[in-house]
Amino acid sequence: MTSLSDFIHPALADVPSYSFDFDVPIEYVRNANGIGYAKTARQQNWLNRKRNESKQALKAMGASIEWDRPPLERCISDVQVVNTTHQRFDPDNIQLTYKAILDGMVSKGVMEDDNSNILLGTMFREWAGHERTKGVYHMRVTLYDLSDNPDEAVRSME
Repeated sequence: MTSLSDFIHPALADVPSYSFDFDVPIEYVRNANGIGYAKTARQQNWLNRKRNESKQALKAMGASIEWDRPPLERCISDVQVVNTTHQRFDPDNIQLTYKAILDGMVSKGVMEDDNSNILLGTMFREWAGHERTKGVYHMRVTLYDLSDNPDEAVRSME
């Protein structure tokens, strides 16, 4: 079986890339499956506070990376995730967690913004071969820098 990454990665072979690894404790994970709503206003306030705390912790995680280059002007993101268990996993459910980490990376200066003019797209997939840790999602974010010659790199993937 051929995966999407088998087509994309050869097209990006000559493009500079930067990888960042994050170990996200399960209590900070923000995903579409765990949004939920409370029955009372008091419970909803508690839930909103917890969501905000996890978002701030993830943003700090993204801002803690080492980055001493100019901001990327155009890039593509590849997000690999290791689930905490051996159960079936949808890697794209981690989008809200990734978004909060990416916001921290933007504040660090990795890119000026994470809008669609700069971040052209994101691919989510399972991180094959990485060991699982109970209670921790392992995440590798790889940014492919298309700043120098964006038209040629994007055209080679079409």
